[in-house]
Amino acid sequence: MNNNLLGGAFLVVASLACFSPTGVTDHSQTRESSQLNLIQPDPTLAEIVVGKVVVTYLVQIGTWNTETQQFDYIKKEQTISGSCFPIEWIAPNGDEGSNTKKIGRLRIMTVSHLFGGLEVKHTRVELFKLGKSILGPLEAKTLRQDKKKDLVLLEVPAAAGINVMKLSAKPPVVGARTLGVGCTIGQDPIFTEGFVCSKPMKELEPKKSDWLTSTQVYFGSSGGVVIYKGTNIVVGMTRALFVNNGNVVYHVQFMTTSSSIKEWLDNG
Repeated sequence: MNNNLLGGAFLVVASLACFSPTGVTDHSQTRESSQLNLIQPDPTLAEIVVGKVVVTYLVQIGTWNTETQQFDYIKKEQTISGSCFPIEWIAPNGDEGSNTKKIGRLRIMTVSHLFGGLEVKHTRVELFKLGKSILGPLEAKTLRQDKKKDLVLLEVPAAAGINVMKLSAKPPVVGARTLGVGCTIGQDPIFTEGFVCSKPMKELEPKKSDWLTSTQVYFGSSGGVVIYKGTNIVVGMTRALFVNNGNVVYHVQFMTTSSSIKEWLDNG
């Protein structure tokens, strides 16, 4: 039934094309082709490298034993995923030579709440560029963690040549157009647009380093970047959803400013 309908539709289209009035040229396909030629990826997106961080942790699960009348406890693995981004590559032995085959250390930023209160078994990082995996997944080492500021610095082995993201040392510019990139719900990086809104109201402000942005995010975006659109300059790191009276406001989120991240790194 459906095949017949589809076939009939194609026949009608073909008939209409055949019976076009003599001397009339259909320019619609030409116009569409020209318009598609104008639709090109923003060239600055090729400089953006964002990653997925997967934390495997152990949880203790109890089952009731009817014979002993006690709980038997076993540990099971569970995972939680978020986003991350590279900020610095360190050459082996401090050698800053141009040999890209040398394996150095790539330092990566993410959020602390991915690790909070968990018995972590291992942490793996995978980096992406324009949706394509360019590194990993690799086992990551935790260098620093600050639960209060919700910051974690990771490190993975990597050769030179991977773009690192530039942290702005200046406070965000209110009204500036932004692009958010993160691995929402464990997917490969997703791009969203928005604006730097403002500092949060004092009664809603969980941290002084948090600002509001309208780049849309969802679970798994934590640790992703917020950049000024048209650049590869990081203005902030996605940290938390905006919640008002128990309701999640998905088009407004908290970001930790890159200037505060930079200050934390410099003072470490």
